[in-house]
Amino acid sequence: MIDNYRHWHEKLPFALLGYRTTVRTSTGATPYLLVYGTEAVLPAEVEIPSLRVIQEAKLSNTGWVKNRYEQLMLIDEKRMNVIFKIEEAKESITNINIKSLRQVV
Repeated sequence: MIDNYRHWHEKLPFALLGYRTTVRTSTGATPYLLVYGTEAVLPAEVEIPSLRVIQEAKLSNTGWVKNRYEQLMLIDEKRMNVIFKIEEAKESITNINIKSLRQVV
């Protein structure tokens, strides 16, 4: 992406956006979703409006507040789902390690 290593800092915001908006296998969610409780609106969605952006833009102030409140209430549920997935992954890794040890012995 860059021709000269001295200009890496110019591409850092793009790399961070990619990292924050990519779904992690271990959690099944993006870091952005876990922090803010909603998926990020990507720059392409602003230039070429997606259905989500169009729907949010046409909400009244009361409707927007209600929608945002409902999203905030779902954050805990989303986080609990992620915690459950992490625990499943840990258990799976533990089982794999135990099987490996048995094969060695």
